[in-house]
Amino acid sequence: MEPVLILYASQTGTAEELAKDINSQLNEVGIPTVCNDVYDCKISALKQYTFCLLLASTWGEGEPPDDAEEFYNALEEAKELDLSQLRFAVFGLGDSGYDEFNECGKNFDRMLAERGGQRMLPRVDCDIDIDGPFEIWGNQIIEQLRALPA
Repeated sequence: MEPVLILYASQTGTAEELAKDINSQLNEVGIPTVCNDVYDCKISALKQYTFCLLLASTWGEGEPPDDAEEFYNALEEAKELDLSQLRFAVFGLGDSGYDEFNECGKNFDRMLAERGGQRMLPRVDCDIDIDGPFEIWGNQIIEQLRALPA
């Protein structure tokens, strides 16, 4: 199986921690991965993968984390980017106390779909209780990837 690209956009470290957790879970069941901060990734890298998991926190009033701004803006501007080969899943982290709850995750999900990517799972909009939704999401990801022909 080709590697699964795991990207994280994290302000306080939670999305990074979860990305590293799903990275370990996938490796434990024999699924190869590449795990990176979106800060260290160009949007052109998305064309090199068939599967991408993106874990993103929302900062302030709906903005991406500081380190994610360049990637986020480049993806927003790349209207002609063809990601039709990409199957993706977005796990968004936010605070429902804000009007723009999980806006960064919602926008990443929208942008990947608008560029032809196909959702593996519906986007998760996670609030304060992270563990339960993350465990369910991770199990669903592993189940889908393990069901693929070798």
